[in-house]
Order: sequence, then C-alpha cells, then structure tokens
Amino acid sequence: MHDAPLPDDIVLDPRQLTRLLEDRGWTRAGLPARAGLEPGVLENAEASGVASRRVAEALAGAFGVPVALLSGKTPEARDYLARRSTRIAAMVAVIFVLSTWLGYEVGRDLALKHNRADCVAAGRTDCAGGPLSTR
Repeated sequence: MHDAPLPDDIVLDPRQLTRLLEDRGWTRAGLPARAGLEPGVLENAEASGVASRRVAEALAGAFGVPVALLSGKTPEARDYLARRSTRIAAMVAVIFVLSTWLGYEVGRDLALKHNRADCVAAGRTDCAGGPLSTR
C-alpha cells in the first residue's frame, strides 16, 4: 500500500478520517470492524492523534487508500481533498441551476394563470390559453 518505509507511529488527521468516512457513508462506530481492529483502538488513536503502523495500515486497507493519506499532509491527501472539493462544487452548481430553473418555471406558470384569470374576470374573450374553468 506504501512505497517508502513508515515510521513506527503515524500522525492521524481526524478531519481526513471524517472525510473518508463521509465519502463512503460509513460510521465511526463501524470502522473498527471494517478494519479488523478492536473498538477501543480507533478511539485511542484518534484521542492521541497517533496510530501505530499496524493500526494505520489496517485503517488504510479498510478505506483502500495509501497509509500516508491518513495524515492529510501528503501530496496524495491534498489531491484527494482537491478532487473532493471539486465534486462538492459541481454538485452545488447543479443544484443551483436546477433550483433556479424550477423557480422560473413555477413562477412563469403562476404568472400566466394569474394573467389569464384577470383577463377572464375583465370579461374579455381573447384571453391567451382559452377561458378558465370556475370551479
């Protein structure tokens, strides 16, 4: 999973763990089982901010990422964060465009109905869209 030898202890970035969990839709409570670790091991590593090589390799294996990515201070971690940020920005842009379009369509439809109702109420027979039913 890694090319260079790792020191005995690996500094963990809790934000990086959170991002990896969120991206996969996993919970912190379920991570130790996925990584083959005792539940308290992850809590201790997160509390101290340091994991043993064995724990770091188990976590990286569970996530399917290089061990160095867990520290958040490597080029791989920065690339991962940049890709994640790009995906989030793209999703926000799509949601904005769709909500703007939907608001336009709904507003336009309501305005047309209102204008037609005013036209019919005025007794005109040349109203766009034909006469409105009066239920």
